[in-house]
Amino acid sequence: MRYLLFVVLMPLIGSAESVTMGSIRYFGSGCPKNSVAFLPGADSFSILFDQFTAETGPHVPASRRVRHCTLTIPITVEKGYRTQVESIDYRGYANLESKTFGWAYSYFLIPGETVGYAPVSGFSGPVEEDWFRRDVTKGIVSKGCTRKRQTVKLTLFIETAVIPLRHFAAGVIGLDSSNGVIEGRLISQRCR
Repeated sequence: MRYLLFVVLMPLIGSAESVTMGSIRYFGSGCPKNSVAFLPGADSFSILFDQFTAETGPHVPASRRVRHCTLTIPITVEKGYRTQVESIDYRGYANLESKTFGWAYSYFLIPGETVGYAPVSGFSGPVEEDWFRRDVTKGIVSKGCTRKRQTVKLTLFIETAVIPLRHFAAGVIGLDSSNGVIEGRLISQRCR
């Protein structure tokens, strides 16, 4: 069983209590029911997947070529703070035969704006490697200083895919805990 580890680290300027996270909601072929674990901490959280790998091959159904997941995390920003997403890091692996193409991409949304939409990585086989990509963003979670406690929904969409360019070509691309991590950073500042 493979696991994707999704970690959002939140170094906070001010107190760790300025941001809290609610229960995660998720759906998609890469994260069916009971396949995701959400582990929030005081200033970070982790999300673990056990079915987030796209693959193709001689005896692999075409439905396994694309995997996606949509996750929604309520983030509450306390009164007197402003919060933004600073960056998202992606790590994964690709193992593709000749004449096989794969990709992984993601984007995330905060109400009122799309933040970060770009291919994470694209691969043409033959290739066997770990990959890394950083999306540097300035997505605003709370616009300006909050005058009262405010909850917004951070929505993340992640997809991996493998496309054979010849009959029976094999390959796999994914995000997995042995070498795959997604890390995002939120910065929270006390208003003056």
